[in-house]
Amino acid sequence: MRRFAGATVATLLRKMHKSVASLCVHAEGQRRVAHPLSFESIILSFSLATDAGEAEISRALQLAEDSYCLVWAMLKGNVQIKYTWALSVQE
Repeated sequence: MRRFAGATVATLLRKMHKSVASLCVHAEGQRRVAHPLSFESIILSFSLATDAGEAEISRALQLAEDSYCLVWAMLKGNVQIKYTWALSVQE
């Protein structure tokens, strides 16, 4: 999921005419104890080096969640998905 979510966010930011020097996504998940042993919750942590502002990053993440990331759309009905993001130093 992290690969698809990251690629979607990077593409959306570039369509907003923002540069993306780097984007790293870390995913952590909690599995159910009983069958089916699917994920119960997933936390995605985005670390970005970009010239985009807070509003643009939030908008790109919201669009990825709501409309553009197919994996996110497939999982969010059955799995609680949360995300955080932070700006890293752009070199």
